[in-house]
Amino acid sequence: MELRQIKMWHKEMFLILLCFSLFSTLLLPFFSYSREASAQGSEAVELEHLVVFDSSPRLAFIIIDGKTAPPTQLPVPFLWENGSTHTFSVVSTEIIGENNTHFFFTKWSDGVTDVERTIVVDGPANYTAIYTKRFYLSVKSPYGSPKGEGWYDSNSTATFSITTPMDHENMTRHIFLLWSGDLSSTSPENLIRMDESKNVTASWKTQYYLKVNSNIGDPKGEGWYDGDSEATVSVTSPTGFLIQQFFEGWSGDSTAKSSLITLRMDSPKTVTALWRTDYTRIYLLGGGIFTVAIILLVKRIRSRKEGS
Repeated sequence: MELRQIKMWHKEMFLILLCFSLFSTLLLPFFSYSREASAQGSEAVELEHLVVFDSSPRLAFIIIDGKTAPPTQLPVPFLWENGSTHTFSVVSTEIIGENNTHFFFTKWSDGVTDVERTIVVDGPANYTAIYTKRFYLSVKSPYGSPKGEGWYDSNSTATFSITTPMDHENMTRHIFLLWSGDLSSTSPENLIRMDESKNVTASWKTQYYLKVNSNIGDPKGEGWYDGDSEATVSVTSPTGFLIQQFFEGWSGDSTAKSSLITLRMDSPKTVTALWRTDYTRIYLLGGGIFTVAIILLVKRIRSRKEGS
């Protein structure tokens, strides 16, 4: 009985060893292959990265590896292999939108300001072209070297100015009056909020210089006058005590004989006072002195004769 049980146990052990041998030979390689394939598949997924391109606002054309993606296709995704090299850029750094609104490229979403880029893929990434909305400030002025015209970021504050007065060194100058347009001000320098494109224009008035020449007589009226205004000129006459100067008239832009005149300042003017020297008083004084001397001399002669 015991011998039979031993033989049966040997047969069972033999069958178990046979099954294990078959499993090792046929099935284990299959499972090993399945695990390796699974691991390789995981590595394949990790070796590719998602890279997305876009623009803000969505108005830009982006060239990616030589192919252009229009705004209507943005955002555009790519699945690129790790370590691969790619190039991209925006087509234009300035885009004109509605109502003459301009958008200027400032940077990519990762902070790089270069328009054209070359990258080596090392992970997922998003490259968005950032555009800033800008408005134009037009500063118009025929004089005064206007400053401040140009493009400004939306809602920023722009400074504009002119230099006044403007002396043209020909007895003519221009004086700033005021700004008109999108801002009204009498100050030569101003600030304006750029929430849209704006225009300002400087208005000026013309002034002419009146030159009054006179060596004597305390002339009055020389100076700057607004164009087409009236200027009053005068001198004091006569002057002097013994030798007197009498005013006779004006030369230059007036030939009037009066010492008080009015000129229309429609251009630069120069007037010169003409004087006549009068020696009447000194002649009279001399004649009086001579007469007195004669009288005294006659009296002295008579006194001597009477004494004789």
